[in-house]
Amino acid sequence: SVRPAEGLTVAAYNAQRWSDAAWVAFRGGELEAAADLVSDALRLIEPYPAARLSEGMVRDLHLLRARVLIDLGRTEPAEAALKAAMILDPGWKANSRWERPEFLVLWGRLSDQRDRSPRGSMTVTLAEAGATVLVYGVPQGTADPKGHLELDLPVGLYELTGRKPGFADRTEFVHVRPGVNDELDLALSV
Repeated sequence: SVRPAEGLTVAAYNAQRWSDAAWVAFRGGELEAAADLVSDALRLIEPYPAARLSEGMVRDLHLLRARVLIDLGRTEPAEAALKAAMILDPGWKANSRWERPEFLVLWGRLSDQRDRSPRGSMTVTLAEAGATVLVYGVPQGTADPKGHLELDLPVGLYELTGRKPGFADRTEFVHVRPGVNDELDLALSV
């Protein structure tokens, strides 16, 4: 009996609760329970655009899923989860101070593959200087005084969102092509 307008709020709230519970289970060594909780959280938010969720929620769930699956010895699905997280946030880097060695090895291999893969660029134009550009709900930078932001991204399909307080978000799906500098106008409206 949840109305469509409430669906996002309820899904995001429950996904965050499941994520918190998954972290507790993961730290407590209950790896199967953690894997189930993360999978359930991802299913809850799957129908919604990443930009409508809290910043980085989808990425963080995929990262947690990768960590849990590595500890379970499930390398292939762990690799898929980590790849998904790296697509959602092309600038994310693993930190050797708190990541486990197995995670760092997998991340290093996937990072090398990503660095060798073809890249393209996207010049995002926003009429509002200081607007933030998000890739799959993760902030990637702020528009300069002229309203421009240059993004260097691996080839692929991306959800780009322009956001500034007082304005409605504007989201577009774009395909970054190899060696091409495409342009995207994300004019925001009040």
